[in-house]
Amino acid sequence: MVREVPDVDVLVNNLGIFAAVPFQDIPDAEWMRFFEVNVLSGVRLARAYLPGMKSRNWGRILFISSESALQIPVEMIHYGTTKTAQLAVARGLAPGIDWRDGAAEALPFPDRSFDVVVCQFGLMFFSDRDKAIREMLRVMVPGGRCAVAVWDAIENAPAFAALVNLLDQIAGRPAGDALRAPFALGDRQVLAALFKSAGANSVNLATCDGAARFPDMREFVEAEVRGWLPVMGIALPEPQIDRILAEAETILARYATADGFAFDISAHLATCRRH
Repeated sequence: MVREVPDVDVLVNNLGIFAAVPFQDIPDAEWMRFFEVNVLSGVRLARAYLPGMKSRNWGRILFISSESALQIPVEMIHYGTTKTAQLAVARGLAPGIDWRDGAAEALPFPDRSFDVVVCQFGLMFFSDRDKAIREMLRVMVPGGRCAVAVWDAIENAPAFAALVNLLDQIAGRPAGDALRAPFALGDRQVLAALFKSAGANSVNLATCDGAARFPDMREFVEAEVRGWLPVMGIALPEPQIDRILAEAETILARYATADGFAFDISAHLATCRRH
């Protein structure tokens, strides 16, 4: 990659793998694989591109971590460890950065503090979405830009839709609703209205198509039932998980590929400016 693209102004390290595995069942080789992919991939690229950025006296290096860096998931300790390591690398490269904890609905910054505000797949989980958007606009300078990513409607992520229906049948509506939650702002009209009601100007919506890939069906399902559902306060008993995995073999068979498991998924990118 570095040979083909020798210089960049902005490097975004977003490569990552995850899997729900009990701690005692994670072998050394799997720990090394997770660290190699999730951490060292970004370290190597940062090491390659940082000198050029310094020579031009401008550049940005972003490590896309996750909440698992601070709240280590008990079913994915190896994954959480790599996310914490990403934060350590970022903080080491930029010791002058002032890291702040705060609520999206009450950002700990004065008015007109930033040229750009971004939010990656978080808006749907905020307790007061209108207030959160108003806060984004408040801390932007006039002419500043805002970019917010949310998942498209679950109907456009067919594998998730099938899994949600299976959860409804086996584990009950609360479990299904927990997996529906990330797709809560999938309706473009609802999303646009939310920004306009909060006072955003020049709102633009773009839908970006992509694909989700997993080593196999089991990893996809376990990531959701053992990884995501507990985050949402839903802990399923093992017999239910076993039944979900067994029935998913048939329901999700169409998404099996020669090298794993894959399905289409899309997201909306909402952008706006403050006048």
